[in-house]
Parts: sequence; C-alpha cells; structure tokens
Amino acid sequence: MTRHHHTEPELATAIDRLDAPDTLIGVAAAELLEWGWLAAGLAEWLTHPARPVAADHATRHPHGPTLSQQAWTLAHVSNRIGALLDGNQGRP
Repeated sequence: MTRHHHTEPELATAIDRLDAPDTLIGVAAAELLEWGWLAAGLAEWLTHPARPVAADHATRHPHGPTLSQQAWTLAHVSNRIGALLDGNQGRP
C-alpha cells in the first residue's frame, strides 16, 4: 500500500479543519477498509472477552460504557464503513 506523506503545514491545516464537524476529509478506501476490519475484530473480541480483559475493563471503567456497549458501537462503525465502501452512502 502506498502512503502519502504530508508536509507539516499541510498536516497542521488538515488538523485545524477537524474542529469543524461537517468538514469532509479524504481517506483512501483501502485505509478505510482496514479501519472497518479493525473495528469488526475489536467488536468480536469485546463480545467474548477473556476474564482478565473483562475484569480490567470493570476496574478501569466502573461507570460504563460496558463491554457489550462498546462492542455494539464498534460493530456499528464497521457496518457503516462497509456500507460506505459498498456505495450505500454509509447506511447499512
């Protein structure tokens, strides 16, 4: 995969625009697909966590969100990314 390297002024300008929630930011489809796969993998992992993971989460986040809530969110993000890449404009 080819990576585009930005100069510092380009990167600073792009980061400044992130404060505007309606700003469109270009992302390579392959990179977006990787993020979708990562989100899906994390969702699956959080759906069936090992005991140490669940215990650590309960200790660090006693007031939520729960692992199942986080898994649902990640699965939803993954589905939205997949829909974007399938041409459904982000709707699953």
